[in-house]
Amino acid sequence: MTNGGTEVSDLDRNGTVLVERSEFTPTQKRMLAVLHDGEWHDSDELKKCVNDELTTKDNVRKHVDLLNKRLRRHGREVVCSFRFRRTCFRQMRLLHSAKDGKR
Repeated sequence: MTNGGTEVSDLDRNGTVLVERSEFTPTQKRMLAVLHDGEWHDSDELKKCVNDELTTKDNVRKHVDLLNKRLRRHGREVVCSFRFRRTCFRQMRLLHSAKDGKR
């Protein structure tokens, strides 16, 4: 089911469009599904999204960096923080800056 070319499942809780899923790789789509709730998730959770038993936490970070390049166009970003002695990630909405003239 679509809504103006965007899948209805790509809407956030307020009904605003997050991203067009077609521009993301399957790995990035799985990461977005985990990060969609806006809560902190450790690198082990995101490691499962890569679907490679030999992947490392550094590889997860590379996937997140590539994901951020696409998310920033939509005013979102995955931030990284060291919490509870673990590296954690969280998807956040970027604030509009009048200085930038864009999100």
